[in-house]
Amino acid sequence: MPPNHAYYASWSPERITGWAAKVGPDVEKMVDEILKAKKHPEQAFKVCLGIISLEKKYDPSRVNQACKRALSYGLYSYKSVKNILEKGLDSIKEESYQEMALPIHANIRGPQYYN
Repeated sequence: MPPNHAYYASWSPERITGWAAKVGPDVEKMVDEILKAKKHPEQAFKVCLGIISLEKKYDPSRVNQACKRALSYGLYSYKSVKNILEKGLDSIKEESYQEMALPIHANIRGPQYYN
């Protein structure tokens, strides 16, 4: 391995997951998902370390919330977590959408109209 890559050789996915767990459980889940997505987990180390390092700029609870939100949308990247934090979307509660029933009205076509 080249000298600049040999530095990463002592790291393992478990070590990085352990660092992520110190920030929060959702950060740990995010890092775990990112590591699983790669054929070689070492390819995901830089992304995982980037997400973990967001705690230097933002409160760890906010980073955890941002990871939770990103996970709920299936977004597994540093950029998505960073954007959530920059735009303050981690502090906005998600609204639950209720399906509204259509009103019964004489002008609404039913399924028999289309047969």
